[in-house]
Amino acid sequence: MVSEIKIWYKLLADLVRYNLKIIFSGVFIYFAAAAGLVLFLLILLVAYNTDAVMPLPDSAYYMLLLPGIVILLYPTAYGIQNDMDTKMMEVLIGIPNYRYKIWVVRMAIVGLVELLITLVFCLIVDLIFIPMNIFEMAYQLMYPFLFLSMLTFMISTLVRSGPGTAAVTIIIMLIFFILSGPLVESQWNLFLNPFENPTDISEMIWMDRIL
Repeated sequence: MVSEIKIWYKLLADLVRYNLKIIFSGVFIYFAAAAGLVLFLLILLVAYNTDAVMPLPDSAYYMLLLPGIVILLYPTAYGIQNDMDTKMMEVLIGIPNYRYKIWVVRMAIVGLVELLITLVFCLIVDLIFIPMNIFEMAYQLMYPFLFLSMLTFMISTLVRSGPGTAAVTIIIMLIFFILSGPLVESQWNLFLNPFENPTDISEMIWMDRIL
């Protein structure tokens, strides 16, 4: 029994290690650096326009949203292209009922890494700028992150090009952003900020929409 557990543990560890190398290889480090730079610039921008008034967590939500989107773009948009470039796609297609399991594992790893990086970004903002509950903030941010990662992966299966997938995803996000005005208080608003406190709607209705 113990030996079987060790074998399964080793197989799982090898599978996770292998997928991490595939998902976050190449230019991921540049996307991570770009996300950190975006966060730093947003902190400076908000600090410059705050005029000594302590920003609220609703400002931190939007501040952390963009860097998180930058982080998830590479592993979800370029995953299929990476498989094609490394000839891994032919191998996966040749294994019946197995290729989808590979990508289920990969998407789970992407979500976990995204959560960890989001927690780090939340901690940075909490320590140097806006006091907040970093776990609650990360939890709320993971809703749009998970939706966008699944959407980006779905588009990548159709486009099969990293840059093309990124371009289509950005266009869709811009459409959602444009519609965020008319849908500002709707639960269908992708960029709905659960930390806002609107004054023109009752608190009970607002809580019902964000839960």
